[in-house]
Formats: sequence, C-alpha cells, structure tokens
Amino acid sequence: MIVDIVNIQKFNDSDLGECLLVKTNPIIDSPFGIGGCRDLTRVIKFLYPQTENNIHFLQKAKDDENEYFEAHESAFKWMITDVGSCYVHNSFFEKESKTSSIGKAIDLGLSVLWADMNVGATSETSYGKLFGYGDTSGNKTSENESEYPNENIVNTEFDIAKNNWGDNWRMPTSDELEELAEKCRWTPHTKNGIQGNLVTGPNGNSIFFPFAGVRMGIDTFRRGQLGQCWSGSMSKFGGFVELLFFGYSATVNYGGSASNGNSVRPVKDK
Repeated sequence: MIVDIVNIQKFNDSDLGECLLVKTNPIIDSPFGIGGCRDLTRVIKFLYPQTENNIHFLQKAKDDENEYFEAHESAFKWMITDVGSCYVHNSFFEKESKTSSIGKAIDLGLSVLWADMNVGATSETSYGKLFGYGDTSGNKTSENESEYPNENIVNTEFDIAKNNWGDNWRMPTSDELEELAEKCRWTPHTKNGIQGNLVTGPNGNSIFFPFAGVRMGIDTFRRGQLGQCWSGSMSKFGGFVELLFFGYSATVNYGGSASNGNSVRPVKDK
C-alpha cells in the first residue's frame, strides 16, 4: 500500500504499550495518467512500536515531499477507542528473545565449520536478527546505501559474526556460501513449527535455516517463506553485496542491497 503520511503522534495502548499512531492518505492513480494523487476522502491509520528508529524513519518519510511511504499491510488489525481500526505493524508480534546465544560449530564436510543458528537467535529454529551489511548492532534501518560499508568485511571491525560471537567466528565469504549452496542438499522442512530448509552436507550432517524473511527499512517481508544470509564479500560485479537466497533451493545472489536486513550465519575455520 502506497500512502502519504499526514500526521505522526505518540500514543499509549493498554495492550500494545507505547506506540506511534501514523495517519495517512492513500495514493491513487492520477486521472491524467501522470504520477499519483492523494485520496483526501480516506484516512488509513497504522500503529508502530515507539522506538527512536521508527520515529526517525517515519518522520523522514513524512518530511520528504517527493517520496511516498510504502506501508506493509499487516494481517493484524486493532480497534482503538476514539481512534478506530488500525493496521498493526508486525514487529509488535515478534517473539524473539532480547538475549541471544552462541551456536555450535557443525562439520558438514565442507571447507569450514557452520554454526547451527543465526546471529541474534536463541536456538536453531529462532530467526535471530536481520542485519544491514556491516551493521554489527542489527538496529540500523536507514535505506541510504552510503551509510554502509562498500568493501569486504570478513574479519574486520564490521564483521557481524565476529563482533557478536567472538574472534573464533566470522562471516562467510561468497565462495563459502556458494560451496554451501552447491554441495549440500536443501530440503524444505518444518521444525518446531518453524518453516525453513534442512541443509545436509556431503558427510550426512545437517543444520537448519529458518525462513526469517528480509527487512527493508523497518518492514519485514516474506517471513516464513524465504531467507537470505549475508556473505562478508562485495560482488565481483561491483556496487552490491553477495548473499545466499534460499527457499525451495539455494543460490548465491550477486546483487544484494547493503541497506536490506538479512540473516547472518557464522562460520569457523577448521
């Protein structure tokens, strides 16, 4: 849904807590066939968690007169007294723990050992955090590509795995992701109610990759349907980051946008 933000206000809901109530007008096709125009007869309301990242992101979208805001229609709606029906952003319903764990190194019969879970996860079926390229905190939501590293980051200060799990862990290179994609069997699998891929190596050992989706700005898309994992390598074709895309199968994508939020699956050298 494409909308134009009219008003943002802080709001406290008895069930959801501190929120941002975002009032918008939908954008409709211009009757003259040029661009679009606001439908001033309709107001669509959204609720977002009240965080500094959300305040910054939404205010920037409101202030930019040349850009409209792409809002993700959540399956959840909330009826609020004196406000009416609102779309509720999916991050209200995330069940990830605020604390993470360090995974185990599994030998799949490849050139490196692979972790059994993602950075920011608490178990192998936990999604973990979705990180922008080189953002070791996982909290950055800016879509400005210039704010992210434009270089290989394996074993550097921007290495997300090394920063979160310690010096023995690091992000995989694109070659290691390609080896994982091509030499392992990727099977759609549901584990503890979480959909993902069971990845079986040449030696018969397996690890699980949950479909954590991809984050663009502050919205997470296609969770439960697909996953993407960063490499720590820039594309051979320049300007983009190489990453692993997986669903029914797995392939290395040479055109990842650095500002997107993707999973990080650490490796260890043998």
